[in-house]
This record gives sequence, structure tokens and C-alpha cells, in this order.
Amino acid sequence: MTSQQLISSDDIQTWLKAIQQYQPAPIEICQKIPPLKTQLEKLATHESITYTATLWITEVIKAQYQHIRISHDLPALSSSPNRKDTAHQITQDFLQNNKFLEAWSLLYHVYVTVELTFTDAELEVLTLQSARNLRRRKSLGYTLVCHTIHRIHETLTTQ
Repeated sequence: MTSQQLISSDDIQTWLKAIQQYQPAPIEICQKIPPLKTQLEKLATHESITYTATLWITEVIKAQYQHIRISHDLPALSSSPNRKDTAHQITQDFLQNNKFLEAWSLLYHVYVTVELTFTDAELEVLTLQSARNLRRRKSLGYTLVCHTIHRIHETLTTQ
């Protein structure tokens, strides 16, 4: 498979924005992910394909976010988060001064936990970051997801 066929950070951004807006995952993007493509080929309907793809990418983000939180000695994610605890969690993530943790945190809190949404202005207050810096962190997050997916693909193809 050539790198042109693999998913890009722009694809990740498009996909996550669709999730955030409760829209189906774009099929053409999902098919660029070899481990997911194999699973999707077995599904019959467009709805089951987009549902499976959405679950898959949100689990990738959640797993990476949990891993980096643990590596910074931060508490595990709550199994039943509320707005107050989530706000505290976001603030704690950004107090670590680690751009990778900040990127995963933003992706998780903006795109995975969509039921606990925060406005851009609220995120600026919680993180003590400007809107511009938050956009940079999201952009880094899209790239991190893209690299993670590429690593998953490489791991599966070398087994």
C-alpha cells in the first residue's frame, strides 16, 4: 500500500468533525485504514460501517489519551464523567505543559465525549491557552491520530 492511500491528518480532522456533528463517518476516509477496511468489508449497511468506524477511531483516541495520562501520573479517566470533573481533568492536562498530552486531551474532550461539550471560550479559560494555541493542539492531535493509525497498520502487517 502506498502512502498516498493511507489516511492523512486532514482526513482525521474531517472524520472527527463529522462525529462531533453527529454525522456518519465518511466511507472514503474509513476505507483508507487497512485494519478497519477489512472489518468494514464484512458489514452490510452504510449505517453499520459508519457506526463501527466511529467506535474504532474514538477507541483509538481514548486509549492513547489514557496511556499518556498514566505516563504523567494523572488519574485514570472516570467511567461516568460529569462536567465539573471533566473541566478539572482538562485543566490538569494543560498544567503538565506537554503538547502531546494537551493534543490528546483536546481530541478526547472535543470529539469523544461529545455529551460534555465545552465552548471554545470555556476551553480557553480551562486551559489558560489562546484560541490559536488550542487550534495548534487540535492540529497536532490530528497528526498524532494519523501516526497512530499508521503504526497500527505497520504492526498488523509485520505480524
